[in-house]
Amino acid sequence: PTPTGFGGSPPLPGGPPPLPGQAGAAGSAGPALALDTTAQGAAAEQEVDHGRAEDGATATLPAGGPFSLPSISTRVATELRHLLCSGELGWGCVLKVRASTGLRVGTFSCNAFPREGGSEADVACVGQDWTAMVALDFDGTTLQPDDELFVQAAMLWTDCSGVTRIRVHTLALRATPEVPDIFRHADAEAVMLFFAHQVARRSRELGAKAVTRALKDSLRELLVGYRQHCSRQSPLGQLILPESLKTLPLLCSSLMKSPALMINDEPLAADSTPDELLLARARCRASERVPALHRLRGMSPRQVVPFLYPRVLRLIDMDPDAGTVKGPELPGGRQHVALPDLVWPAADQLLAEGAWLVEWRDFVLIVVGASVPEDQCVALFGKPAAELKDTDEILEPPAGGSHSELNDKMWGIIDELTQQREGVDLPLGLVPPGSALRAVVESAMVEDRRDGGPSYADLLCEMHGQVHQHLKAASPYDL
Repeated sequence: PTPTGFGGSPPLPGGPPPLPGQAGAAGSAGPALALDTTAQGAAAEQEVDHGRAEDGATATLPAGGPFSLPSISTRVATELRHLLCSGELGWGCVLKVRASTGLRVGTFSCNAFPREGGSEADVACVGQDWTAMVALDFDGTTLQPDDELFVQAAMLWTDCSGVTRIRVHTLALRATPEVPDIFRHADAEAVMLFFAHQVARRSRELGAKAVTRALKDSLRELLVGYRQHCSRQSPLGQLILPESLKTLPLLCSSLMKSPALMINDEPLAADSTPDELLLARARCRASERVPALHRLRGMSPRQVVPFLYPRVLRLIDMDPDAGTVKGPELPGGRQHVALPDLVWPAADQLLAEGAWLVEWRDFVLIVVGASVPEDQCVALFGKPAAELKDTDEILEPPAGGSHSELNDKMWGIIDELTQQREGVDLPLGLVPPGSALRAVVESAMVEDRRDGGPSYADLLCEMHGQVHQHLKAASPYDL
């Protein structure tokens, strides 16, 4: 049962009445299901069927959430394991945020139902990765430099054994009139997560194209503000990025090519012929977009970079120390394994003579080039490339010892990637030459121009031109 609030009397066995001020959309079972389950302190997981358009309202459900399972058996098993056994869960949750004089609580941006009054929200179920983003507004009080401001967030929930628990986080901040201080201490992952929350919140209202434009406008305004307040003496012909936010344009470019914002081709006209309709490419189905939007709203800062930007590591011609134990023993007996050199995710980096690990979102792909040397392929997998197939059998560590030192290093690297994700199982896929999974590898090349989104270089050029144009019009000094 859902607790009625902080310090209140215990809830009745049947749970509290339905949440006030909430109603499901006409003809839509999704919001009604979310409200009913949240009011009863329960959560519902909904598998999104491939090939069938789903109600977009499910992208905002806090009661569990939509998910999509591909037709890869290892991925299905891992998704279900993470879904059902992802650590301790909290049920019937109430989130309360309050602030000291000078600030007031604004809007909630998370998978939750805010209560009337704006400082509390009901959540059906939370796990260890659940995240809430709350906007803070100035309340009109005059602040002085170095004034202390306090923000406190408290979560009340019931664990699986029926014990009611509470966790409180308190943050102390100092007021400053210096904008450079804000940029100096900015967190790129937190700023990117804010952009992602805005994308998920506004996509239902505006659509993917309008939200993409709004994302570019937000990035441009941030860069213009930095130039105006922190780097006025730099030549206007240069694009200056804040040191703490240098990865932000790269992550924005990746977000534009994710399922949440991937833009489908449109027919030439409303009366298009069947052949013209077939030419309009559907890059992203509703069964992919809805879970992606839902996940963005509940993602934590440490998850946003792996979700958007893949790591590509070479497996052939590695540094001699790569794949070997590095540093002292960690608590629990684990040791760090040195990782190979990274290459940026672009198609021209995946040479035909190489093999790579591509870590992206919630999986790892082992990509084998079409011209990889046979001795290297045998050392890695125990068979030449011509005999490799994208099946599960090659994805298990060899029983009773490995085939070679190179194979040992590969599994050591995979184990290190898993440990860096805090032990979350990463399903593995083998991508030999000619595999159907090559399309997934191509989608992971986020620095290229693809899937309706700009390349990283194109986005930088576009931002450079817009920032230069804005500053030229407003600049008090000559170029």
